[in-house]
Amino acid sequence: MKKILTVIFFSSILLVACTNSPPQMEGYMESEVIADFPIPEEAVTNDSSSNNPNLIYVGYDYEKVSATEGIPQDYQDAITEWGWTENEAERMGAFRVFEKGTRSVGFSFHEGWFALHEDTED
Repeated sequence: MKKILTVIFFSSILLVACTNSPPQMEGYMESEVIADFPIPEEAVTNDSSSNNPNLIYVGYDYEKVSATEGIPQDYQDAITEWGWTENEAERMGAFRVFEKGTRSVGFSFHEGWFALHEDTED
């Protein structure tokens, strides 16, 4: 009986640990700046910045995004797979907002690069 309880206990810990980590999708990794948000592995951090001290901000060079074509479907699928949903009411031109729980991440896309930002104020 003690062995069964021990197995159940450690199985529960393993299940919780696996549930809280982002999904492992080939070709995507977690942003080093915006936690739990997927970034294409071929995207490279660029030197774009924000003067707003209330934002966590990061830019990425990624040739598959553009202001006219938007976010590639496979990247949109990865964002959804990682548990983020688009707030379509916030959509404006080349700007999207993705939400997960109480978090909100702005996604602006340009010719060959994109930027993510998250508000640090509560």
